[in-house]
Amino acid sequence: MNLLPGQAIGRDDIKSVGIRPEHLETHMENGKWAARAGVIENLGSDTVVYMETDDFGSVTVRLPGHHPLRTGDRVFLTPDEKHLHLFGKDGRKIHAKDALSAPAT
Repeated sequence: MNLLPGQAIGRDDIKSVGIRPEHLETHMENGKWAARAGVIENLGSDTVVYMETDDFGSVTVRLPGHHPLRTGDRVFLTPDEKHLHLFGKDGRKIHAKDALSAPAT
């Protein structure tokens, strides 16, 4: 699970947001977070890429099959919002029904 600050999704009212590597999409031209590919592991059925975002540090991305990314490639990441895990200032999970009523910034 990647853990990023709430600001990564524009939320100052939460401490952190979790997103699993398989729930991040990569795009070459646009997306929510700019990143650079680091270590790339081609595992056959999946490709695991360790990336460094411009603003929030390291993230791990799992892509299906063999992916043509190379170390140093600039990409954009977009999280699948229905798979975000939100954590409050106290570190406790915010459940989906509660997240809807939380103030957005």
